[in-house]
Amino acid sequence: MAVLGLDSPKPDTQARRKKRGLWMAAKTASVSYARELAPEALEQALASGEVPASFAPHLTHLLDEAPVPIVVMAVEEEASRAHLPPRQVWRNVAKLAETLSVHRRALWA
Repeated sequence: MAVLGLDSPKPDTQARRKKRGLWMAAKTASVSYARELAPEALEQALASGEVPASFAPHLTHLLDEAPVPIVVMAVEEEASRAHLPPRQVWRNVAKLAETLSVHRRALWA
């Protein structure tokens, strides 16, 4: 790869942390709605596994249609911010998917 000039640096999670996963996920979830989901509201939903009724459509859209890497970045960021094990945040995502009856709930289980 280096001979062809296609050498790339080793994968680094530091670069992914700089991408603001919660912000990107909140923006993605809000694309089709007049009321915007704030990153703080998404943080709370991921940390608790509960979502206010007014944001249920946003979370449904996020879990059904958002690219998986965006959800992964949001979960990683929330786990870090809330000092929670990522596994616990993933359980909350699974709970949200089940509660909201999203089509891709098996993906999040």
